[in-house]
Amino acid sequence: MACLRSYASLAALGVLFVVLPGCGSDSNTTIQEPPTASQSATTSKPTTTAAPNGKDLFVAKCGSCHTLKAAGTTGTTGPNLDQQKPAKPEILSDIKTGPAVMPANLYTGADAQAVATFVAGNEGG
Repeated sequence: MACLRSYASLAALGVLFVVLPGCGSDSNTTIQEPPTASQSATTSKPTTTAAPNGKDLFVAKCGSCHTLKAAGTTGTTGPNLDQQKPAKPEILSDIKTGPAVMPANLYTGADAQAVATFVAGNEGG
C-alpha cells in the first residue's frame, strides 16, 4: 500500500511539472537561454567607433614632415602648413595624390576628412 501511495505521489508531481511551466505565460513569450561560454566568445557585440581625431592622425603620419603649430609639429621635409595655409579641398587632394615625396593615400575616408578639417581650421598658428 505504501508503495502505491509513492507511485501516486510521483505521478501527481509529474503532472505538475508538465502543467505548471505553461501557467502565466502567453503564446508570444519566448524563453531565451543564456549563451554558453563558446557562444559568448564567438558572438560579437556591436561596437561604436568614435569620430577620428584629426590632430592625432596628423601628428601620427604628417607631423614628422610638416610644421603645424596647432599640432605641435615641426617637420621640414614638406611645406610649413602654418605659412602655406591650404584650404580643405587642397588638403584632401594632397592626402589622396601625395604630391612630391609625400606618399599617396596616407589617409582615406573619414580619417582623411578629419585631418583635412583639422589642418584647414588650424593653419596659421
